[in-house]
Amino acid sequence: MEGEKNTVNINISWQGILKIIVVLAVIYFLFLIRGVLAILFVAYLLSSAIEPAVDWLQRKRIPRVLSAAILYLAVISLLGLFVYLFAPPIAKEVVEFSKNSPEYVSKITSSLSFLDGYSNDQNSATLIDEINSLGANWQGAAGKIFSSLVTFFGGILSFILIMVLSFYMIVEDRALNKLILSVVPEENQPYALSLSSRIERGVGRWLRGQLLLSLIVFTIIYVGLLIIGVKYALVLAIIAGLAEFIPYLGPLISSIPALLVSFIQAPVLIIAVVILYYLTHWLESHIIVPQVMGRIIGLNPIIIIAVMLIGFRLAGLVGVVLAIPLAMTANIILGDIIHARSARE
Repeated sequence: MEGEKNTVNINISWQGILKIIVVLAVIYFLFLIRGVLAILFVAYLLSSAIEPAVDWLQRKRIPRVLSAAILYLAVISLLGLFVYLFAPPIAKEVVEFSKNSPEYVSKITSSLSFLDGYSNDQNSATLIDEINSLGANWQGAAGKIFSSLVTFFGGILSFILIMVLSFYMIVEDRALNKLILSVVPEENQPYALSLSSRIERGVGRWLRGQLLLSLIVFTIIYVGLLIIGVKYALVLAIIAGLAEFIPYLGPLISSIPALLVSFIQAPVLIIAVVILYYLTHWLESHIIVPQVMGRIIGLNPIIIIAVMLIGFRLAGLVGVVLAIPLAMTANIILGDIIHARSARE
């Protein structure tokens, strides 16, 4: 007796094919303008972080435009003060390191030369060759780092656009809400406004907390390295502060250059540097982050690392920084979808 055959019919209409094409076209178009979207999203982040302070000043009967102008002048003044105080020593440390890099590479390769007696293959030789190559091409590597920083800020024009757009978003009270009301159907407007408000609060708290966290870590590392006597303390502390925008992996990444510099300067300093970075990481994990950040992100660590890798692949350093708030936004929307489906079932 022959078994029964199950037949599955798949019917795809022209309308379905057209919808798929439209969706793919929209995705491709968004990919092409990802630079513009990044500028808009950064402006949205800044406005979300500053808007609570503007609202507070407005409640004190200060006009909204004046409140925003005061805060922006304060931020620009702080940035200018930071550049005035730290730009010269940073430039001095970078030039000094670049000038002494051949000597540093020579010290590292001589320290690793003992591997030759314990290896029958080419692993140790390859490692030493790579280090020599890095030292020989230090200026090129420094140029790549500088170009990456320029890419991160998007150039002067992009920076100005971000500041202008964020200022406009703040001055135009609830500008995004007005846009939603103008384009979203009336029956969906309450949900869209609620979603916008939750996303704005979430990313605003994240950015404010992240900036404060970076400042605290920068201060601890800078003071600690100065006390220990490690060279290039300012540059290493800035790296540590910026690396805080990379959850979980940031402290590890920032500790590597500090360990290398301390090893080159005096191998015994490694012990003190390891203790400093370990204590900083312990304070960050157990005291600073719970107090400053709380559970703002609310994402699994594996998901965070994955989205950061995807962001880096798509947009470099900009993608890494924007990956977390974008993932938070997607998490809020996905949570609403799951909740709505559960309610229907």
